[in-house]
Amino acid sequence: MNIKIQLAKAMIDKDVRMAKFKISGELPVVHIKVSDQKMKEMIEHFNSIPLPLTTSTPLVKVAKKGQPISLGKPRHTLLFENTVFLESDNSVPSESGSEEELSVKAETKETAAKTVNETELSCEEITDLLLSFEIKEVLVELTRQDVQENTFLSFNIVQLGTEVKVRTYDLTVSSYLKKISLNYNESGGKVFFLFKL
Repeated sequence: MNIKIQLAKAMIDKDVRMAKFKISGELPVVHIKVSDQKMKEMIEHFNSIPLPLTTSTPLVKVAKKGQPISLGKPRHTLLFENTVFLESDNSVPSESGSEEELSVKAETKETAAKTVNETELSCEEITDLLLSFEIKEVLVELTRQDVQENTFLSFNIVQLGTEVKVRTYDLTVSSYLKKISLNYNESGGKVFFLFKL
């Protein structure tokens, strides 16, 4: 089995055009060959596994009547509990400590500008992870044991892959499949395509 995996990390983390981490993998061929006798044994084995017993009456908790339900603090008090109100620029400083008030206002303006810049940077859609994996071919063959082992049913998938993008505000997953086919082989060597997409 030959698996190729590539890992890459971007030198610049805050570039919108590049992903922070990039992982890509490839598997050339997955070939599974199973005889009909083994399939029968596997089905018999799965059927012999006992299923868990289910209870007929589900357990449901019933609340007692007359008990008040506490919802905690009202929502409006939670919203304004940690709010800090800043003074507007139109307010006239008082005579006492006017220089101190001006310096405090200048500092609040600088911190507000910094927070605005940080929020603008955080609003950008940055790709955190780009993951792609592809299997070139998947071949599953079902064989019958006669004088020699003959394949009578074959299932083939070509280029099965997936791609995952993890970004700041969303996650997208896309899968693709190029070709799929199911073939039935007779003992005389004739091949019948049951379906092909």
